[in-house]
Amino acid sequence: MGQLSERDRILKAKIDLSQQRPFFAYILMNMGIEQSDPKDDLPTMGVNQYGDLFWNETFVKTLSDEELKTVLCHEAMHVATLTFQREGTRDHGL
Repeated sequence: MGQLSERDRILKAKIDLSQQRPFFAYILMNMGIEQSDPKDDLPTMGVNQYGDLFWNETFVKTLSDEELKTVLCHEAMHVATLTFQREGTRDHGL
């Protein structure tokens, strides 16, 4: 069997999390997950105000499977804690 693509690694991580961390898996299963466009200047992974997750292929390649699951859980927490709704007038760039 060949090596998984980064997209497939993310899908596998979501499936693994359904057994290991169902809370995070539930959130991730309901998020749109797309590869970022290279011109978007997204060096890692991130979510937008609609709960869509975007990932940088180069960044994902640097992660072990466990690190990938951790980063996915981190991004899911932005949705769970309503990060964008609580932002108010704060400067997102800071």
